[in-house]
Amino acid sequence: MCETVVRVATCRHSILIAILLLGTVFTASCGSSPLDAASKTEAPVMGPATNGCDPHQTVTNTDKSPGATSYKIDGAMPSTAPCSIIAEIPVISPASGTYNAVQSVTITDSTPNAIIRYTIDGSRPTISSSAYTGPIRATTNTTIQAIATTPNASASTSVTAQYTIVAPSPAITPTSGTFTNTATVTMSEAIPGATIHYTSDGSSPTTSSPIYTGPMVVAPQKTSTEVFRALAIASGYLQSSSTMVTFTVTAQANVLAQSTVNSTPQMTIPPNFMGLSADWHTPTEIMGQASTGVNDTYRTLLRNLTAYYTVPMLFRIEGDNSQASDLEGCIEPLTELAQAVNVNYTLGVDLMNNNVSVAEAEASAWMNGIPNGLIQAIEIGNEPDVYPYNGARPSSYDFPEYLAQFQQWKQGIQSATSNNFGVMGPSYGGSAASAWETGSQSALAAGTLRPVIVSQHAYLPNPAPGHTLPADYLLLPYSAVGMPVFYSKYATSAHQAGRIFRMGEINSLDGGGVAGISNSFSSALWSIDVMFNYLTNGMDGVNWHSGQYTRYALFEFSPITDNSVTTFPLSQVNPIYYGLLVFAQMAGRDAKLLPVTTTTVSNVSIWATVDNTSTTHVIVINKDETATGNVEITLPGYTTGTVRYLSAAHYSATNGVTLGGQTFDGSTDGTFQGSPTSTTITAQDGKFTLSNMPVTTAAVIDFSN
Repeated sequence: MCETVVRVATCRHSILIAILLLGTVFTASCGSSPLDAASKTEAPVMGPATNGCDPHQTVTNTDKSPGATSYKIDGAMPSTAPCSIIAEIPVISPASGTYNAVQSVTITDSTPNAIIRYTIDGSRPTISSSAYTGPIRATTNTTIQAIATTPNASASTSVTAQYTIVAPSPAITPTSGTFTNTATVTMSEAIPGATIHYTSDGSSPTTSSPIYTGPMVVAPQKTSTEVFRALAIASGYLQSSSTMVTFTVTAQANVLAQSTVNSTPQMTIPPNFMGLSADWHTPTEIMGQASTGVNDTYRTLLRNLTAYYTVPMLFRIEGDNSQASDLEGCIEPLTELAQAVNVNYTLGVDLMNNNVSVAEAEASAWMNGIPNGLIQAIEIGNEPDVYPYNGARPSSYDFPEYLAQFQQWKQGIQSATSNNFGVMGPSYGGSAASAWETGSQSALAAGTLRPVIVSQHAYLPNPAPGHTLPADYLLLPYSAVGMPVFYSKYATSAHQAGRIFRMGEINSLDGGGVAGISNSFSSALWSIDVMFNYLTNGMDGVNWHSGQYTRYALFEFSPITDNSVTTFPLSQVNPIYYGLLVFAQMAGRDAKLLPVTTTTVSNVSIWATVDNTSTTHVIVINKDETATGNVEITLPGYTTGTVRYLSAAHYSATNGVTLGGQTFDGSTDGTFQGSPTSTTITAQDGKFTLSNMPVTTAAVIDFSN
């Protein structure tokens, strides 16, 4: 009879003896029922020793008869429980370390039927810890501890693996080198969704540093060494170390800006994009009428603008806080103006006085007095969000109450006018962040607010009490960009509802403007820039509010009445009017906006259009108070350009403005005074150079073949 020999497998309280006999494995615990040696063959089982056993000791069954329970260990005296068995220590992969990618950690164990228990919270695992069922995701700082257990063996010794997951450092290009005029800096990160923070002054970046959003063009005015540093952060990763690059940009002497004009249009400019706005009493004050005296100069000044229009200019007449009898006096001057000048109207009715019958009577008066083809919409009220502050409504008056009134007024007006006209509104005066604007956006989406023209008013913030604004307020970049960006979401909501969105009343500063700012030359430069920004932020049009005796008026008159006949001597054409005239020239004749890429470190804006005569218009607006130099323009397809300058002695000047050498100073009839002047620029190697662009000046360049 053969003797069964096995190796000791580890356990603490039982012995696992695996006996391979005719391809079958059997298990016997220490002190359990005896092995049936008659049907089993010797099968060594290796394992580490515990409980005093040497790992290489041999356990031998000394009695092969059925029911026998005696063993000897390497020839020692028989025993029924020679030692105990412990499960193998688990293996964790990959090994502990620092990695630049989140790790998928696996745990294995060679002990048959082992159950692996693990922790990731720093505590020692026990048989009650989570059972391992699949790969574990190791992020940031992760510590994994594990043991193995089986029903017939004691738990193994624990094993520990520690992982540090650090985001890879961002890549920055260029990494080095020397570049002429400009260099484009790009940054990338291997981890999808990672955020890159950077600095451009050589300082160490932090998570408070600017966030990289896209390529950055470096265009210094003088040769300089540029140092960019960047770090990356991402979910599941520790912050990366920073990357640093250094390169040199050699600047051409005296370059203020460089631009490239793309000949493929970006968008069609609405042909009536630029309009006007006035209070209901303005027609009787300065427009004049045949029965008492016509203001021909007023009409000429408007014709100067509409000469470039292919459709009527939209003129808004505000009608709040009025009665039908007040508006009747406007009918003759408005009707005659439209006969003489290419304009049509949106006409206002009262909401402030809280009487729908008054609004219905006013709408009827407009319909019966003004040729209906001239009326584009009836505007309901004016800045209703201000009513709680001016006493026209209780302080609790809010958007839901306004919306109910708007719907009531709309129904009454359309009934009074036989549904001949749509309505315009809400014509708020507040900010886009208010509950009124957000309420309107929701109501537009729900279909409960449905004017044909959605309108909004916008003025730059006035100074706080006891404070004054800087004289160059309108030259600041925010002044031209802030409001257009602010209202772009509102415009999008209107378009999604199939509505037109107009800035129904705009100008520099509320309350008639601020002397020395609203009537300064800076307003001319600002007005052009802000209109292009409104256009590119989704607005369908703007209406410039103007009135007699205001600081932001386009022009002013000194009416004289003698024997019931009124004359209207022109006392001032203000600088802002020049800005509107330049925009009309650039945006008229069915013009389309052309994309422009501009490289500059100065306060310079460059815009371009092409009209139905294939003339491309480029305007360079240098709002910088100190930077001068050459402006390089790349424009394919043209060989020459004609340059006219819009300028004044200083940005704070209130007169002495010239456009192409001509001025309205001294004009008595609304026509230009003086002879026009211009210069010609010629392409060299595909580029036009506008030499020595002065501070706070605009250059209008017309390119035609």
